[in-house]
Amino acid sequence: MKKIKSALLSVLVLLVGLFCFAACGKADVAGTYRFSSMTMTQNGMEVTLQAGEQFMGMITLNEDFVTLTLNGDGSMSMTLAGETMSGTWAQGEGENQITMTMEGESDTASCDGETLVFSETIDGSVAELVLKKAG
Repeated sequence: MKKIKSALLSVLVLLVGLFCFAACGKADVAGTYRFSSMTMTQNGMEVTLQAGEQFMGMITLNEDFVTLTLNGDGSMSMTLAGETMSGTWAQGEGENQITMTMEGESDTASCDGETLVFSETIDGSVAELVLKKAG
């Protein structure tokens, strides 16, 4: 469990440092997305945390834990654990993909206009972050 905690914290630090999302293709993706769930997989063990659940008695991951706003003009902002960053986003190469760039780093995510999914692999651990469109 300590390795999962360490992996989760590493992913969160990574997301703060280089959170470059990519999400939706032809769907109308502009809007605000909020935290829905996070799944961590390490050494065959999987842990999923839903919005409102507490992680190891340390932190409650509510919908405001991650808030991502994709503006129609290609600008974006993301608040992660109270820290706000800004950047740009654009339609990705594939359908239902966007590319997000923050702090000079770019990444992709999938999005259907309602759900945005970002996956990251770090040292063999896989983290999947799911955000749902607000309103």
